[in-house]
Amino acid sequence: MQIHGNFYPMELWLIRHGETLWNREQRAQGQLDVPLSGLGLEQAEKLAKRLQHTKFDCIVSSDLQRAYRTAEIVAARLELPILSSTAWREIHMGIGQGLTYSEIFLHKHVRPIDQAWEDGESKADVMNRVAVALLELYSQFAGSRVAVFSHGGAIRGAIHVLLNDLNQHIDFAERGNTSISKLEVKVGNVGRLLVYNDTAPLEG
Repeated sequence: MQIHGNFYPMELWLIRHGETLWNREQRAQGQLDVPLSGLGLEQAEKLAKRLQHTKFDCIVSSDLQRAYRTAEIVAARLELPILSSTAWREIHMGIGQGLTYSEIFLHKHVRPIDQAWEDGESKADVMNRVAVALLELYSQFAGSRVAVFSHGGAIRGAIHVLLNDLNQHIDFAERGNTSISKLEVKVGNVGRLLVYNDTAPLEG
């Protein structure tokens, strides 16, 4: 039985999208709408098979197609609708979008937490927007299990928010494609990390 209310935790599954060709090239995608690669589609199918017996009360996805298509494949297996949200987009990397990470480091484009990319966002901006999205999710789905399909930067931002690590002292390693991170979320964006970067779908 679902129990809703502010005294009950929400089980949040943060799921990264499948691989794109730009992932393979180590190229910054940001909010450019890059599609899944053939391998990325296969990864999404493996993820759907793994989650086919998991009960979710809600599926939310970034509107960027690499995340949304991953969510579609899983949602079709579970026969659930998807709530599309711009709040769960990747960080907008401004002038860095389309560059390889080698080029970004070479030209010293790396930004501290509070410094936005030119024509883009800062990591703090991302944490602020996902924090609002998390509060909204909890208000609707306390006591429920929610899957959010998103991107590396947004997922990292959400974890930092929920662990109250807004200065990002904890250095979370890169999340694998279609990896799952699970958190217990309580009122006020208080979270407890249960699982991080579970890539079992890729390992069979």
